[in-house]
Amino acid sequence: LLPSSIMRKLSDEEMECYRRPFTVRESRKPMLSFPRDIPFREDGPEDMVEIVTAYISWLSTSSIPKLCILADPGVFSTGIERATKTWKNQQFVKAKGLHFMQEDSPAEIAQQILDFISASD
Repeated sequence: LLPSSIMRKLSDEEMECYRRPFTVRESRKPMLSFPRDIPFREDGPEDMVEIVTAYISWLSTSSIPKLCILADPGVFSTGIERATKTWKNQQFVKAKGLHFMQEDSPAEIAQQILDFISASD
C-alpha cells in the first residue's frame, strides 16, 4: 500500500524503517484490524460508525479553527473536500501527494501547519 500511495520512490532504508515494527506476525494484527474499523458510507462496526458520526457532527458546527491539508493530486482529496467544505472556520490547503503526502511534501506540510498556527494566535 505504501509504495503505491506516494509519488516518489522510497529508498530501501526508508522502507526498512516502515517494516521494522512489523517483523513479527503478532505485531501486524493492529495494522490489519484498524482499516476494518474505519466506516465507509456508514458501514463498519456500529460503535465506530457512532463515534465517527458524532465527531463529524461536532467538527462541522464547531467554531474552532480547522486546517484540512488535501493531497494534490490526491486519492481521497476530492471526496474529503466535498464532504467538509461547509464546515465552520475551516481552511483548505494543498500539498503534493497521493495519500501518504508526508512522504512527498514534509517541509511544505510543516510550513502550512506553522502558518495555520501563527494565523490562529
